[in-house]
Amino acid sequence: VLTLIIISLLALPYIIKNYINKNGKELIGRNINIENISINYFTSTLKINDFKILEPDNKNNFVKFDTLKINAAPYKYINKTIGLDEFYLSGLTINVSKKDTIFNFDDIINFLNSEPVKEEKKDNNDDLKYLLENINFKNTSLSYTDIDLNDNTLIKDLEFSIPSIAWNQKDKSNIDLNFSLDSSTSVKIKTDLEPNNGNFVSTISINKLQLKSYLNYVKPHLKINRLDGYINSKLIFNGNINDPINTEISGNIDTYDFLLASDNNEIIRTKEVQFNINEININEESYDIKSLIIKEPYINFKLDSISNNISRLLIEEKPTDSTTIDSTDNKLKYKLDKFKIENGKLNYTDNLTGKPFLYKLSEIEIDTDSITSESKLINIDSKMILNNRGKLESSTSFNPFNPLDSKIIIDIEDFALSDLNIYSGYYTGHSTLKGDMFYYSNTKIKDGVLKSENHLLIKDVDVKNIKGGIFTLPLKMALWLLKDKRGDIDLDIPVRGNMNDPEVDAWKLVGNTLKRKILDTTENPVIALANYIDAEPEDIRSITYKYPDTILNENQKRQLDLIIRLEKEKKGLKTEMVFQGKDSVSDIILSNIKTVNENNLDSKKKESDSLSLIYLNSLKNNFENYIKLNSENSLIKTTIEEKKENYTIINLNYSLKGE
Repeated sequence: VLTLIIISLLALPYIIKNYINKNGKELIGRNINIENISINYFTSTLKINDFKILEPDNKNNFVKFDTLKINAAPYKYINKTIGLDEFYLSGLTINVSKKDTIFNFDDIINFLNSEPVKEEKKDNNDDLKYLLENINFKNTSLSYTDIDLNDNTLIKDLEFSIPSIAWNQKDKSNIDLNFSLDSSTSVKIKTDLEPNNGNFVSTISINKLQLKSYLNYVKPHLKINRLDGYINSKLIFNGNINDPINTEISGNIDTYDFLLASDNNEIIRTKEVQFNINEININEESYDIKSLIIKEPYINFKLDSISNNISRLLIEEKPTDSTTIDSTDNKLKYKLDKFKIENGKLNYTDNLTGKPFLYKLSEIEIDTDSITSESKLINIDSKMILNNRGKLESSTSFNPFNPLDSKIIIDIEDFALSDLNIYSGYYTGHSTLKGDMFYYSNTKIKDGVLKSENHLLIKDVDVKNIKGGIFTLPLKMALWLLKDKRGDIDLDIPVRGNMNDPEVDAWKLVGNTLKRKILDTTENPVIALANYIDAEPEDIRSITYKYPDTILNENQKRQLDLIIRLEKEKKGLKTEMVFQGKDSVSDIILSNIKTVNENNLDSKKKESDSLSLIYLNSLKNNFENYIKLNSENSLIKTTIEEKKENYTIINLNYSLKGE
């Protein structure tokens, strides 16, 4: 009998192996191949070598491993403990594939689910304990293939070790898991679990996760052909296995050398993105972010009359049925201690005028203070270089609950107006040859009422007229008139408006105010010219005279001196003096002729008209002589108005030479 028992025990591994190899389909619906099974009854050790579960084609492997070693601990049952002294598995390879919505293991699940479930008697022995020790996985690989995307993800060199897992133990269980996704990506998972209360802390560290591996998963949503960069992260999950939905997450996710391209054209690029998390609880909709820092971002933005290159990247998703979630009981809570952009770049291109326009923003710096869901004031500071030359600094403060309460300060230096030649030519029919702009704006919006103080300084500006232009603006004339003695344009432009009116646009308010300034200046140039020589506008607008005086009085001489000075100092000025009042003088002469009667009224009228013209010519000559005496090279033009005019006045008309 003993011999029979020994023979049976020795033969048992071979019997089990042969049974499984022959009856794999009856057991799991797939063929199973085991090379060797051995049992050491003295050490309670089971060892299986070269185990394989085949695919339905019986050619490829679904699951395989090289060695499985299990050391049981039957002696521990004396203390009502079911345990293993060792569980060792090496060379495990699992190949998972998916086509449409079907996985290559669905047939196994369906086969197992088709078997009737036998009810088992529950063991109510609460004193029973479980202890698993020395759990080790070595050289494990997991391959996942998405057949539709023709994409394969390989997790290899997966290794993890668990010193012990126990129920009803006082000490924590430690689980360590290490594996590689590819030649450069490694993953480490360390978990501490308290079995008696379910509390756990799990740390997941990822080093150099390659984003290009996920390009095919992004393509159904974005029209891109390149995705580069890698992620380093360390996330800490603190929770309880009995309430996993309230797990708290902390740690950091850092992205390096990110690049997104479409048609081999770079759209977005960053050197580094640092995302540091204080604490996130998704169930409570609580997001506490320590910092979001973006280093050396680059955006290539192209605008056309219909859309832009970034919005065109999005692939329209098919509409899906969705259930509306009532979130009235949950209020989103968020906090961002710091947001910063360092050394950013933006290339802006458009073709709105029919010609390509490129403008570059560089050295972009954006910084904010703390932003929370309860913040009633958010401050954002920024600065940048404009087209490799100009400088812009801005400070913005606003109430996120009421954006119509805000304050914006903008300071621009050394902005080259020639950068906008394409726009100025297209819209105004003028091309800016040169000019540097300095601009300061202090805008306040309170309860929707806008009050903006704007100071504009333009140095050495010069423009030329070109054909075309959507809007007819006498820009060249206005700029010439507004120049001071240094050749600069120095303007204060107040802007007012009510932003509560939906038809009011802040930028249109500024644009319309500036447009009115240009039109007012050209339609009434006297004010600008008077300011140029610190004179009163009325002194250079017109000169009055009184018949029969032809000799200039002191006030007329004073006004002429101002006009002569203006001509000398304001380069390009063309001045015309128009002597009006010919009919008024004629009427005065006619009334002074004592011999007028009905018979010779017409002849006397002709005589008075002739004398009036003689008088105005004499007056004009005296003005001309005074001008020549005081300005030999003067080009002031004098004419007598032939039209009927009742005022004895000399009007001054000013214009720009060549216009």
